[in-house]
Amino acid sequence: MHGSVVDPAAEYVLNVEAARASFGAAEFARCFFGHTHLPTLFVEEGGRIDGFAMRDGDPVSLASNGSKRFMLNPGSVGQPRDGDPRASMMIVDSDEGSAVVHRVPYEIETAAAKIRDAGLPVALADRLAFGR
Repeated sequence: MHGSVVDPAAEYVLNVEAARASFGAAEFARCFFGHTHLPTLFVEEGGRIDGFAMRDGDPVSLASNGSKRFMLNPGSVGQPRDGDPRASMMIVDSDEGSAVVHRVPYEIETAAAKIRDAGLPVALADRLAFGR
């Protein structure tokens, strides 16, 4: 979903409280979300919820034995918000039970020019170089 389980279109999941609401709203083992543009992982086990920023190249285990649930955000290919202007993506290996965020460079100036040419707010183009 784009936002959260509670509000798939608009809600930001930025903290444990928002993640708790989503974990409580539906049954799932893994849920993928976005909207914040931040590579993030929330883990629920036995009512406890922890949140983590995912770092480039650091694998995380999704092993659960049915006791853990996960909410994962791959970050953003465009408009990153964590200070790293590179595109962010996530590879999930269901067989291995792992997820890894990867950051890759892209032609920021080309993307920024297309944003400006489309008549979109200039701030959207300018922020690409800073990842904010």
